[in-house]
Amino acid sequence: MNKKYVNMFEPIKLGECEIKNRFFMAPMATLMEVDNDGAYTARTVEYYEQRAKGGMGLIITGANWVENQIEQHADNFFACPTTKPTSYVKAAMELTDKIHAYGTKIFCQLTAGLGICVNLRLNLNKC
Repeated sequence: MNKKYVNMFEPIKLGECEIKNRFFMAPMATLMEVDNDGAYTARTVEYYEQRAKGGMGLIITGANWVENQIEQHADNFFACPTTKPTSYVKAAMELTDKIHAYGTKIFCQLTAGLGICVNLRLNLNKC
């Protein structure tokens, strides 16, 4: 291996969180891969698990929709901890356990919208 890349395989700390290497998976949408409760499906869990198995140090999930009044979206399109929290937590814990089994850390991307401009009585002409 080229010595200039050796540090990519060394641990790094983000605050108190130590990540086993410097490879990370940026958030990628797993649209339509949630069940009727807004929880991760087995297919989604497997998707992330395979990336952990491949050696990622950190995985950042795709968007988890936490609010539906600001910017509405189709049901069961994004993982959503507020739809049916018990189902979501169960699936998220399974996902986390499977990721951690490979020494990989996981961060959850939260969103209240996708950045679509909403005029909130600010008389905005452009966003």
